[in-house]
Amino acid sequence: MADSEGSFSTSPVLEKLDPNDYSSGGRGYGTYGIVGAAAAAILIPYITFYYLHGKEEGETERSSGRERFLGTRKLISKEFVTASDGRKFEKLHLGDYEWQTYGQVFDRACNFASGLIMLGHKEGTRAGIFADTRAEWLIAFQGCFRQNITVVTIYASLGVDALVYSLNETQVSTLICDPKQLKTLAEISSKITTIKNVIYFEDGETTNDLGISGTSNWKYRPAKGSHDYSRQHCSHCCSCYDGDSKTGYQ
Repeated sequence: MADSEGSFSTSPVLEKLDPNDYSSGGRGYGTYGIVGAAAAAILIPYITFYYLHGKEEGETERSSGRERFLGTRKLISKEFVTASDGRKFEKLHLGDYEWQTYGQVFDRACNFASGLIMLGHKEGTRAGIFADTRAEWLIAFQGCFRQNITVVTIYASLGVDALVYSLNETQVSTLICDPKQLKTLAEISSKITTIKNVIYFEDGETTNDLGISGTSNWKYRPAKGSHDYSRQHCSHCCSCYDGDSKTGYQ
């Protein structure tokens, strides 16, 4: 028993360790080794967290890009119905929803923004949207934002006089509209002074021989060349809107 206790107290391993010296365990590695180990202990968890977090965000972004975003019901036919008081209403027959994903909408907004730049738009210029609410309306809206182009929204039900006033007052150089608005634009073309381009949505309606120069139909294909996103600033004007369809623009 005594021999066993004696051999334990004189163990070569214990002789190398001084219980009163807390730094003796790191002497073999030197000061740089201790600092490196401490740095690794601190940095590795942070690096691992940001790597996994960034990877998770990337996977979420890719996944959300495939989710349905904007849905449009295809027009099958339309007819005019006469009410009991003699007024006529347009009745639409619509099919099932056709969906665009977040990724598709983003790409199309980017393509539209590039097209506006190719038409000569610069930061701070103005484009008007004269149309009913629809998927293309929102895509055009976001496309303008990507290049810091101020959007002027105009009610599709606006009267002719108020429309002329709105367009001239806001000095838009490009007007985005429904095909059914082209006839109205042709009638007032001599009264509007700043519009250089008209972009209309595709609905399969006849739009020939309207006498409007600079008219082009809506295209989803990418414009030639790529244009970087233009960062917005709080001092930039985002949009103008029609405040009163009777008195004009506010």
